[in-house]
Amino acid sequence: MGSHLATMLSGNGHDITVIDRDAKALEEVGTLADIITVEGDSTTFEALRKASTRKCDLFIAVNHTENDNIVAAVIAKQLGARKTIARIDNNEYLEPNNKEIFIEMGIDYLFYPEKVAAAEVVDLLGHTSTTEYVDFSGGRLSLSVFKLEPTSPLVGRELAGFSDSDAELSYRTVAITRDGRTIIPHAEERFEEGDTIYVIARQDAVREVNDLSGQSHIEVKNLMILGGSRIGVQVASELQNEVNIKLIDYNAEKAYRLAELLDKTLIINVDGRNTEAMLEEGLPNMDAFLAVTGRSETNILAALLDRDLSLPQRILEYCERVNVGIMTAASMVYPERLRSIHGKPLLLYYRGRVPNIDDNVLIACVGTRRCSPAGSAAAKRLGAELARAGAIVVSGMALGIDTAAHEGALSAGGHTIAVLGCGIDRVYPPENRRLMDEIAERGTLITEYAPGSDPDGKHFPIRNRILSGLCQGTVVVEADLYSGSLITARAARGQGRDLFAFPGNPQDRRAQGTNTLIREGAKLVTCAADILGEYELLYPHRIFTERIPRVPDARGTQRRSSAFRRTEKPFPAEKGREILPDKTADKTKASRRSADTGALGEWERTVLSCIPETMSAEEIAAAVCRRTGACDTGALLGALTMLELGGFLLAEPGGNYRPL
Repeated sequence: MGSHLATMLSGNGHDITVIDRDAKALEEVGTLADIITVEGDSTTFEALRKASTRKCDLFIAVNHTENDNIVAAVIAKQLGARKTIARIDNNEYLEPNNKEIFIEMGIDYLFYPEKVAAAEVVDLLGHTSTTEYVDFSGGRLSLSVFKLEPTSPLVGRELAGFSDSDAELSYRTVAITRDGRTIIPHAEERFEEGDTIYVIARQDAVREVNDLSGQSHIEVKNLMILGGSRIGVQVASELQNEVNIKLIDYNAEKAYRLAELLDKTLIINVDGRNTEAMLEEGLPNMDAFLAVTGRSETNILAALLDRDLSLPQRILEYCERVNVGIMTAASMVYPERLRSIHGKPLLLYYRGRVPNIDDNVLIACVGTRRCSPAGSAAAKRLGAELARAGAIVVSGMALGIDTAAHEGALSAGGHTIAVLGCGIDRVYPPENRRLMDEIAERGTLITEYAPGSDPDGKHFPIRNRILSGLCQGTVVVEADLYSGSLITARAARGQGRDLFAFPGNPQDRRAQGTNTLIREGAKLVTCAADILGEYELLYPHRIFTERIPRVPDARGTQRRSSAFRRTEKPFPAEKGREILPDKTADKTKASRRSADTGALGEWERTVLSCIPETMSAEEIAAAVCRRTGACDTGALLGALTMLELGGFLLAEPGGNYRPL
């Protein structure tokens, strides 16, 4: 908790000093934020004086032990700290009469984080159609946050129509999140499928509002809690009079203590990793399952992996054995940039060293697998120039442009990140085994897919949101109109990231995609300086464009090196392939692919059959919903992506899809 607080507050411009006995913990937090560290015991005068507590505006004690926090806060106040806060785990201390005693001792505020977390869990269990639910104004008003499903009656309606018929308004939409953007809506704004909407409502209107999400409400009568943690105990204590609760904990001694404490909760002393035992205890019959063990990785995996509770432990044991790290959205190293994207990964696996991503300039370099020699040379030079100037190069480990960019960054002694579309224990493509090992040693491998996950065509377009989301900008070097790189480019645009593209010969298929991006507004670039010029003033401590070598141009004047120059010849066509104009290429590709519909899955064929002409994603979703009775947004986007990659659809500007 202290590390999280330090990094968050430091990022907001505060001067932070951290005190801890553990030198290793101090070293780790010191790499994540600009802070002062003091090794020592926070309950001693020596350590507090060394940390200049007398000058601090706020002292926060968040040790694991409640007594240490109280002692540290009292001493800090006596030494001159203006305000003090102590973390506690005793609910008795929060009673009004007792709080006054702590104020007299010199502790201004007490907080009990597990109690706050438990209250949020209880609220969510009571409002299962929401993703977030908060009471305020003394409980008179509530904030409900929910995602609009295809079945929601709000889809397609104007905001002005989202109100009750009473004279006094019962609820109001205050914000909409769409494609990674936050919209403060106006009366004419229309709701769209997949929108996350924020609604403030009176208590008597909350149920009515939540019903509009399109998600069915689940009345929780039977609850299973995995882990006898403080949060688990708090939730059980709050709900045991209303809900049938089974609490699972593997520690026999703790189970006995909990049985005495929670008289109306059934305490089960079994190993939650034992799937058979969990099934015997009625896991499939539960209305809700709450994982609150001491490890966030276990909790997320247990909730995500199809109720196979033995799998999380196997994954964790494997990761520990082969030195694979796991970061969750609660991890200190989890990039803030990823928190803002649509569909942020809840869990990431990594090998190698994870840099402070939010304090560095990251540039994604992507392009076609079947690149020209000139394109490969350009990507390698670009990767080297970016790394030499201080940027981190990000790509997807594919053959062609991706490989060249990674190799260029490594050749310059820089850091590179590879975002994989498979488990971190899988080598794909096999030709890049040596490169993968080198990146694991000198850079970072990252994936959202669990160990054991084989490469799958559906994984790669989905992972592209992570690739672009990590970076300030994405540059496309070579790409035809059907390249998966254009999916990355669209993801970057949707996330509000900068987009760059190398120009190429308009008659070369491998340049048609990049030239199209330039026509649509991507910045034309020919060298790393063209890209990093956007960031060197924002990151003067990271970016040094003067390190990019300068070479004379045709007039003899000095300019920064460029991968492409006007004097260079156009990219040659691949051997044995005819260079065709755009329309002919489209027809050729469509004709070639038309016979391959049998290779599509049933879901992809169903989606394709619903697109007789150019349609928006919303129109396609409506058509699929009419055809099948339901439409999962994620599954639909996955199908559209696969159809695009397969040459059955062409994504056009404005978010439309045209059948080929």
